[in-house]
Amino acid sequence: MGIGYLCGQIEISASPFYHPILPLLCDTDVASQSHPGVRLPRRRFRHPDAQVVARDSDPEIAFPLDGVAVDLGIRAGDPGPLVIKIRNGAPPFTFFANGVPIARPPFARSETWQPDGPGFVTLSVVDASGRSDQVTVFLE
Repeated sequence: MGIGYLCGQIEISASPFYHPILPLLCDTDVASQSHPGVRLPRRRFRHPDAQVVARDSDPEIAFPLDGVAVDLGIRAGDPGPLVIKIRNGAPPFTFFANGVPIARPPFARSETWQPDGPGFVTLSVVDASGRSDQVTVFLE
């Protein structure tokens, strides 16, 4: 350690060179571009980008979960809206309640819906690629 450590400072060392393993951690194709002729694994590796993984996966209704009872205060006479949250999939999403479209926001991954009464409801979502998910919940 240098003297900067004793003074509460950090020291940074920069170099025009990079660590030879770094391109392999990100994308093996980068290594072949920077080192033509280098032997690389036959199978391409690319670090998974969370946004790409989420976009390429089927949509999933994250809330409410399938089979749960959701207390919206319907029986108390002061009902609140049901919040529906989506994970994964490609926007725009079309939200359905009992097969009837309720919303199609351009980019939102959540929607609120005001049910007309207590009971079972089937919530569905379809993404831009036509992939879907559905849950059945009991509203009270």
